Amino acid sequence: MFQSLMDSIKSILPALKDGGRVGFVTYDTSVHFWSLRMPKSAHVTAQPHMMVVPDLTNVFVPLNPEHLFVNYVECQQLVDYLLERLPIIFRTQGEKPRPSNSVLGAALQAASMALEGIGGRVLVFSACLPDHGPWALKPRDDITKTLGTDKERGVYQPRNPFYRTVAMECASKMICVDLFAFAHSFIDLSTLGVVPTITGGQLYHYPFFNPQTGDGDRLRFDLRRHLTRPHGYDAVMRVRTSRGITPTEYLGSFTSPNGADIEMAGVDCDKAIVVMLKHDDKMDDKSEPVLQAAMLYTTGDGSRRIRVHTISFTASTVLGQLFKGADLDTIMTVYARQAVKDIPNHPLPSIKNALTDKCVDILAAYRKYCAQSTNAGQLILPEALKLLPVYILSFMKNPLLRILGANAPQPTGQFADPAVPVDERVYSMAMFNCIPPNIAIPFIYPRVYAIHKMPHDAGIDAATGQLVLPPTLRLSNEVLEPDGVYLVENGQAMYLWLGKNTPAPIISQLFNIEPEQAYIASSGDLSRSLLH
Repeated sequence: MFQSLMDSIKSILPALKDGGRVGFVTYDTSVHFWSLRMPKSAHVTAQPHMMVVPDLTNVFVPLNPEHLFVNYVECQQLVDYLLERLPIIFRTQGEKPRPSNSVLGAALQAASMALEGIGGRVLVFSACLPDHGPWALKPRDDITKTLGTDKERGVYQPRNPFYRTVAMECASKMICVDLFAFAHSFIDLSTLGVVPTITGGQLYHYPFFNPQTGDGDRLRFDLRRHLTRPHGYDAVMRVRTSRGITPTEYLGSFTSPNGADIEMAGVDCDKAIVVMLKHDDKMDDKSEPVLQAAMLYTTGDGSRRIRVHTISFTASTVLGQLFKGADLDTIMTVYARQAVKDIPNHPLPSIKNALTDKCVDILAAYRKYCAQSTNAGQLILPEALKLLPVYILSFMKNPLLRILGANAPQPTGQFADPAVPVDERVYSMAMFNCIPPNIAIPFIYPRVYAIHKMPHDAGIDAATGQLVLPPTLRLSNEVLEPDGVYLVENGQAMYLWLGKNTPAPIISQLFNIEPEQAYIASSGDLSRSLLH
């Protein structure tokens, strides 16, 4: 993992804008600061110097910011040399392997101190539970006993208040923290995940990381997207409304000290904030309620800017107009944010029942007030919300809400799902808490493409160079043909589904294997045959 991470960082740093400064802090049982100052004399060989801070209770920064943070363009040779040497340095310690202990808490505190008065971004990479130092976390032996019970909600609550405290300190200093978790076992993202949530950062999770199976490519893509997308610093946002509607709640990754302003140490183009509005005063049909969102932030080059969005609506006393203008993608995104908020405090079955009740109440209200003239036994759904029941059912099977544990009813048969690991559910919570509707909906209701029946115009258009996708299919077993090949993707992962009667020539072309191997694969366990 370490080598793949260093290779990814080394390949991405040249894409950063000129003027951007980088610094490196490593940690195991102590915290190490790396001095990357280029020597003034050309006769002196440039070497990175490691400064070790063994006192974990009273962490301090042993370097000046000028020595710790350097311009990558000016110090590229020195930075690249450090990235090449780090896997070797931390692979062994003399004749013995390096310790696998982690003082992540002390490292976070050190990073906060190093960026004080400067602000910026901290990318934290962790491969094990922080089990060393004054803010160590211990493995939870009770997890398997609580999954599927009312006590399960307790495992999604932070165990050590220090990480919330250091997150609040980072947010006040305008330091955005992003966490990249590589773990083969429990790493307690319930506790560590509060840091990126409060500071406006993002959580990435790579369970059982293996660079040979595509995880290395995913890490490289995530890092490149993360570091090169538009990013704002020190952001403050406020939502204003006209008379009749009032903001009552905000859902997302941020802090709100006074309850009116939203403060984010970092904000990017892949995040969205949910604003809950309350109709608390009379409005007539001719009024036009107005909603305005204003954000003050700093760009990467240090420019202070303000962005304002203003939109007006048409008020109506006709309930049918409300259903006609409903946005299903937005509704599902709001439901997901509310579920994320409720998981640490309520049992999962009650959250799923509440979703079912909301769906029933919406459709019952439409039936009662907008479709009185239709036959009582006829199923009537509003055009804009006709997929709401399907989306709700699909959402309940998402890792965020799927209920499978030691004491929960277990499905049987070849399609039985394993229990959802705690860290995987926490990762889903962190993702749903910040992503916009266009990313959330495929993760709730994946897209399916028939690869074996693609239209002739699918693929790269020769005239425009744009990708033309085949039509999507509905998620149903009825549309899957036994000799078909289907691509399933949810924005996070892609799966290739092959029917049991898939012709061997198609398997040979898809996986670039010999026809003889394809015949063996099509007649037996396909995954095992392809691995061999």
